[in-house]
Amino acid sequence: NDVATILVDRKDRIWSGGEGSGLQLYEPGYGFRHWRHHADDPSSLSGNDVFSIAQTDDGAIWVACSNSGLNRLRKDDKGFAHFRHQPGDTASLATDYILSLHAATGNGLWVGTLQGLDLITAAGHIRRIPLQRTHPGLKMVASFSTEGHSVYAATGMGVFRLYAGSDPHAELVSGTGGRFVYASQLGPHGGLWIATPTGLIYRNSAGRWISLDIHSMTSDELIKSRISALTLDREGGLWLAFTWGGVAYLPPSWNRFSIFRRSWRPGSLPIAGGKIEGLASDHQGGLWVSLFRGEVLHFNLATGQSRSVDLAAAKKSLFYGLASTAGGNLWILERYGITLLRPDGRLQSLVVPGMSSIHWAAVDEPDWMYIASLQNGVARINLHTHAFTRVPRGVSKGTGGETKCLAWHQQRLWRCSGVGLERQDVAGRLKVVKGVTSGAIFALAFGSQQRFWVAYQDHLEQYLLEPSGLAKRLGVYGVAQGWSGVQVLSMYVDQHGEIWAGTLRGLLRYNPKNHELFHFAGTEPLAAQPFTTKGWVSVGKNLLIGATRGGLLGFYP
Repeated sequence: NDVATILVDRKDRIWSGGEGSGLQLYEPGYGFRHWRHHADDPSSLSGNDVFSIAQTDDGAIWVACSNSGLNRLRKDDKGFAHFRHQPGDTASLATDYILSLHAATGNGLWVGTLQGLDLITAAGHIRRIPLQRTHPGLKMVASFSTEGHSVYAATGMGVFRLYAGSDPHAELVSGTGGRFVYASQLGPHGGLWIATPTGLIYRNSAGRWISLDIHSMTSDELIKSRISALTLDREGGLWLAFTWGGVAYLPPSWNRFSIFRRSWRPGSLPIAGGKIEGLASDHQGGLWVSLFRGEVLHFNLATGQSRSVDLAAAKKSLFYGLASTAGGNLWILERYGITLLRPDGRLQSLVVPGMSSIHWAAVDEPDWMYIASLQNGVARINLHTHAFTRVPRGVSKGTGGETKCLAWHQQRLWRCSGVGLERQDVAGRLKVVKGVTSGAIFALAFGSQQRFWVAYQDHLEQYLLEPSGLAKRLGVYGVAQGWSGVQVLSMYVDQHGEIWAGTLRGLLRYNPKNHELFHFAGTEPLAAQPFTTKGWVSVGKNLLIGATRGGLLGFYP
């Protein structure tokens, strides 16, 4: 039978109902009892489509039936008292189409209907409770939730806190006005979850709203439907129920990760409307993002606001990367050169002789920036005069020598390529790092005490850079050592020596000491998105942000 609602009463009996199912009671040790609508019995259940069940403080069982009003089970369990809408009578239900029920203090009952909110008092009187309409929206009350002794109503006009004392009323929860909310749930530390037509949204204690696109995190078709209910477990995990029957779980540690992507709210700007090609810190706690099709966005991590940068004066181009330097200058790496965006909004186009499709940049403050294209070598830019000079390379042009990554570390330039690893010598020339295994290197990360890691197609290797410049291999980490064998696109080494890797299968954490591999996709849905080729950007206090196909992933390692 269809089950749309369930209630465990004070005697630990289980009540349930659903579409066409009527009302059922299961008593452990005694079995099931059933109540259904019978046209020839006026005291029977008013309908067989049961949407909600509640028990008030006096022990009474209340049953809401779709489009057939409200029922209260008699004390002898042999019939029901009925409450119906009476046209023109404000002391009757707002409508017979009831969506939700919840007990109110003092033996009262909150009734959520398609036309608004009613309160049935302990004396049996029905009172219409006005809902503040600061924005257009439907009057419907979809569901109720509690936090301690407080009751909240999710409605077509936002979330309301309900008061059932001598002056019963509803107060709009700040920031929720104008949102169509199917379900709400207060979280720990003053947070608030709401389920909307566009997905799951969380408001933290600072008042910032975070959108979580649960639908894009799984291929399960059941989870593709609308979120119909939310509940928080004792550990702080959030459970989500969907209209097509699916259930999803968001663990208590969900906020270790933050995902920033396109928001569909009216008037908002996209943070990731296409393939993310470039990331750069603005050195003030914000983030610059470039998209492949020629758009640059600025994201304020503190407020959650994003804005699109006006590039109308720039030549339309494909964007491949970003770099930021002191003074607020932003360098946009393009197909045909570089565009410099100054703090005052002025744009300056720079042509790099003999170079196109510039993908990577590494900054050596305060005077220099290095840039690299796929197969046109590496150049150095004077940040003051904008003069370009070529950097001599130790790897010849041609197949396999294309740049895979570029980094500035300990006053030297490092370059990953399709044939190996290069490092700048004291004369400024890029030379192959002797001792490093040749082959395509896709990512590079630096640890402590002159140690560094390189990522190959299917394994990792760790090296120690000796004073002579020779690299001593400390270990190879492949499938036999617990590594997954998946290709790494970005990599970071934390203070404990563990590897955080952005891969085509999401975020991985690898401990080279005990060969323990943790795949966050199994427990952290936000970290399951495939990563792109750009590396990590550090913002603020140890916040790392990486680019994925689903948006920007931020976390604290």
